[in-house]
Amino acid sequence: MNISKAEMELVEEAKKMEIWKMLHLNDWKQCVKDINLCLIEGSDVSYEKLINIIKDKETLDNYLDTSEFAYMVVIVSIYEEEKVRGIEKTIFSMNKSIDDLINYIAKIKFWIWRLEFGEDEKDNTIIEEEASCVAVECMLRVAAFDKVKASYLVSLGYRKMGRDVDALKILFYANSVSNDERILCEIADIYIKYGKVEESMQYVKMIERPTKRVEKYMDKWEKEYAK
Repeated sequence: MNISKAEMELVEEAKKMEIWKMLHLNDWKQCVKDINLCLIEGSDVSYEKLINIIKDKETLDNYLDTSEFAYMVVIVSIYEEEKVRGIEKTIFSMNKSIDDLINYIAKIKFWIWRLEFGEDEKDNTIIEEEASCVAVECMLRVAAFDKVKASYLVSLGYRKMGRDVDALKILFYANSVSNDERILCEIADIYIKYGKVEESMQYVKMIERPTKRVEKYMDKWEKEYAK
């Protein structure tokens, strides 16, 4: 019987997984227990210990190919950025196990996908009650199919909640991906709202081929000035 190249590759992968299980599975289970204990303790010291577990070179070499560990690498980066931005309700403080953490970012990912594909566009529960802007931005980077469209829709959600600063952070990320007219108009609109006319016009000038969308924004801004 002839075995195709693809079938041979699957067999080799299965062998590698069996070898990995023999060598590392018990250690990984202990690693998971240690991480969960750090989350349950819930202190800055325990969180630092958790980060050290994930960033340990031997741990990285042994477990990076596992989905749980790959998720944890992303989660740690979210936590570290939240600390830099002074966010008190962090991704660690809201979750008490690896399973909780993975479910948490999965919820953000699926919410972003629903926005992208036109479902639940008015459902902003996740950003109202749970996810930090850091976590949302990170998942836009790693999970969104159309990063600009998804970022635009997320920013509209923040704006409806009166969270223009968070909206700007998402829009700036989207602008780093593409000089999209929707994104540039929204950035300009926020600057106009706070009286920063010169800054807003800098973004309008970045639009290479203005459409009627720009005209509508201009009309809106003229009415705002007239008040």
